[in-house]
Amino acid sequence: SSYVDNEKWEELISSYIPNLRIFDIQYENCFNSIQSSWNNFLFNQSVPNVQINKFTSSFWIEQGWFFAQQHNQSNFTDRTIFYSTDPYRRNTYTLCGQSEEKTCLNIRDNNLKSVRHVHIQNKKAMINYNYYFPNVVALTIDGDFTKSCDSFSTILRNIIPLKQLTKLIIECSPFSFREIIELLCFMPNIHTLIFLSMPKFKGKYHIIKQSEKFRLFSNINTITDMTIIGSLKFEENHLLINSCQHLQHLVINTTIDDLELDIRLLSSKYHCHTLHYCSLCILKATTYWAMKVQSLIQSDKLFNNYILKLVGSNLYLWW
Repeated sequence: SSYVDNEKWEELISSYIPNLRIFDIQYENCFNSIQSSWNNFLFNQSVPNVQINKFTSSFWIEQGWFFAQQHNQSNFTDRTIFYSTDPYRRNTYTLCGQSEEKTCLNIRDNNLKSVRHVHIQNKKAMINYNYYFPNVVALTIDGDFTKSCDSFSTILRNIIPLKQLTKLIIECSPFSFREIIELLCFMPNIHTLIFLSMPKFKGKYHIIKQSEKFRLFSNINTITDMTIIGSLKFEENHLLINSCQHLQHLVINTTIDDLELDIRLLSSKYHCHTLHYCSLCILKATTYWAMKVQSLIQSDKLFNNYILKLVGSNLYLWW
């Protein structure tokens, strides 16, 4: 790709922008792992060793511009990321695999004070990483992690300050709901929780609810915004919502069968003063859903003052 063609970059900079002080690049390339081993050969050999290695020439060194490359192989995707490291100016840093220091200069990769969001794509990348992100406030977990939430949180503490985090995104969850709760107990200042992939609910709900970790999480968490993209049963929604006493804004992907139960749950918490001013967004809704919610609220007088609006396929309820 011309994006990682060092000669073109050198010619462009030398000819047209010779006074350039900052060169900041991030290039990501993905391959389907199901393709032939020939593609894997090209991925592992051609990209890093032929093109990327040329970014270590005197032109780049004299400018003080350094680069690194990360690789990650999963069951379905092979990914390589090439990025500038000195100084590292991006707000987001992705840990996706082992850095290739043999092919790219990576000597100043510990200048990470500007990073606010860390995206971890596998546990191996996290274990192998030797630097610390002192100012991170957001974390995304995505990829294959071994079990044992305790060891996960222990390793995580060596990379980022967990108590400083205010946002957690679960993109691909290998953990159970119980393990997610245990992890969140180390992050008491999270106010935004996003589930793009749902944890597995193992065991009976009343046993989870009575557990010491769940009670601790319910007492200490300050979550105000929660998004649940994956479809959950009403009991699972109930468990999550009841655990967040400060919840103000909720996005859910429910079913038509659970729709009425979800609305009644939020109404009961509102009237018991366990929720503050609140908004609800129901994903993948239809006009019929909007009519059903409208009829339910009016017939049972669930909310005194409210606004109900269907925007595209999202149904919004404010009260």
